[in-house]
Amino acid sequence: MARKTLPTIETKEKIVNRRIRLSERLNSDITAFAAFYEAEKGNKPDENAVIVAILQDYFDANNEFKKFKKSQNNSEPNNVTTTEKVKPVSKAVA
Repeated sequence: MARKTLPTIETKEKIVNRRIRLSERLNSDITAFAAFYEAEKGNKPDENAVIVAILQDYFDANNEFKKFKKSQNNSEPNNVTTTEKVKPVSKAVA
């Protein structure tokens, strides 16, 4: 399967903070990829968005990982969806 040159870089998704440590080489590659993306698309993405897009592109292309995720989702109990609002539980003060 041919890989696409550039991943889609989303900018309007809910963000969860996660700290990672990178080698200097990988950090340099991320910076270079952002510059490459800018040269190809005309706008420079945030380097965090580059990391997210590359990871998502990898996960989306990995068929074995997709099968694994699907098997994990099928083994979990079914979640029942409802339109009923859940009332918050207040803690009793002793």
